[in-house]
Amino acid sequence: MLEHVTDLHKIVSEVVRILRPDGLFLYDTINRNPLARLATVTIAEDVLRLMSRGTHDPQMFIRPRELRAAMEGAGLVPGPVTGLGPRGFNRRFDLTFGPLPLTAILYMGVARKPALAGGDRPC
Repeated sequence: MLEHVTDLHKIVSEVVRILRPDGLFLYDTINRNPLARLATVTIAEDVLRLMSRGTHDPQMFIRPRELRAAMEGAGLVPGPVTGLGPRGFNRRFDLTFGPLPLTAILYMGVARKPALAGGDRPC
C-alpha cells in the first residue's frame, strides 16, 4: 500500500510510533522507474486488466533509496531487500509471486525498530 500514500514520511513515522521496540516492519511496494510503470500500469492494468485502470499512479511509486531514507529518518533500521514478482502459476492458473533477484519493478523488505536502551520495557 505504500505506493498509494501521499506522505511516505508521515506513514513511516506512524509505523514507528505503533511498532513495539524490536518489532519488524515488513513491506512490499513498486519501484519508480519506466520499467515498473510499463509492467504495473501499461501491462497489468491496461493490457491484461488484472487491476482496474487507474489503480496506480506511477508518480507515487517509491525508489528503494527513498524508502530507506524515510525509514532511517524515522528511526528504523533497514534490513535485507529483495525483488518480488511472478514465479509461475498455481493449479488454477493464477499467477504466484515470490522473491526475485532484481528490485527493478516490485521489491520487498524488512526494517526493525531498535529495542529500548538498557533493555527497558515500555509502560
